[in-house]
Amino acid sequence: MTYVPDSRTRLSYPINITGSQPPVIMFSSNNARIAWERRLNHPRLFKIIKIIWNIVKLIICTILLIPLGIFWVLEKLCQFAILPASFISERLSPKTVENIKISSNSNLQHLLNVKEISSFKHVVMQYDDLTIDSLSIEIPNAHPNRWILFSQGNCGTIEKHFNEESDVLELAKATRSNILMFNYPGVMSSRGSVTRENLIKSYQACVRYLRDENQGPKANQIIAYGYSLGTSIQAAALDREITDGSDKIKWILIKDRGPRSFADVAFQFYKPLACIVKLLGWNIDSTKYSEKLLCPEIFIYNSDNNDNLIGDGLFNKETCFAAPFLDPDRKKPPGNKIPVPEQELLHYDSLSTSALSRVAKIVSEYLDAED
Repeated sequence: MTYVPDSRTRLSYPINITGSQPPVIMFSSNNARIAWERRLNHPRLFKIIKIIWNIVKLIICTILLIPLGIFWVLEKLCQFAILPASFISERLSPKTVENIKISSNSNLQHLLNVKEISSFKHVVMQYDDLTIDSLSIEIPNAHPNRWILFSQGNCGTIEKHFNEESDVLELAKATRSNILMFNYPGVMSSRGSVTRENLIKSYQACVRYLRDENQGPKANQIIAYGYSLGTSIQAAALDREITDGSDKIKWILIKDRGPRSFADVAFQFYKPLACIVKLLGWNIDSTKYSEKLLCPEIFIYNSDNNDNLIGDGLFNKETCFAAPFLDPDRKKPPGNKIPVPEQELLHYDSLSTSALSRVAKIVSEYLDAED
């Protein structure tokens, strides 16, 4: 549409026009023409409106986008602090992952050759939208229905677990148990978003496989062994399961150098982080879940010469899971809590032969006893 300005319209062209002929002015619609005339006749007003609108957009961006960006950063910070193994796995090339798996299978094959184990196989579980990679290991002369469900620390992978001495393997041999261990979502071949809920669900998937599935071993004696982060995942997951024996499944739990809660650990390192962990929904309070347990629960901790709790080099005394259950003034929980102190036991140390023997004796006596 070509437009010839009305004589009543005051025109002030925004560009320097040379020559005697005015420009040909065209509009796509009548509304566009009216808007153009308004801007032309009231330049100062529209300049003010433009400035105000830019300020409004800036405020909207500040209110919405910056907090969302901060939320994303804080969420990633929690993920990295709680499960750094997932960030390490993300950065591994497919070739590196393949080589790690080849090395792992070689170590397992060696254990098979020297008759430390009788078989091993990888079991892939699909649980809702999660794909969980697990490792099933059978031990010579083990009870076929007795299984250790091992949940690892935050840097652990099943591929690297048998690169060195394994407390879990030694405990399995001593208690005549088989082993199921798994990678958390986002770690190596396990798939799924790294969230609090998905970490818990990955553990539940293993419980269902051991106990319920026809493809599984139909375990009726389960030793839930958690180390560090694994104690918290174990606590939250088993709070959703029957562990009191009413379904004919016998449970005994082991918590090896675990924290009281994620928030307590965060508070230990930097106080404001505790609030962030809680606000973002990442906290797991193992103490709260443990207080409701009816099955026996062993907890292993670093101690002085008098068996008093001390920090283990990562968690301080107050942050350790054992702290509230060693308090003589605390109300006794309904389940049997069994302390296993170990001197000079730092967080990343292997358990001593003595500690493993004590734990194995407690486990075997409980599971071998007639109901």
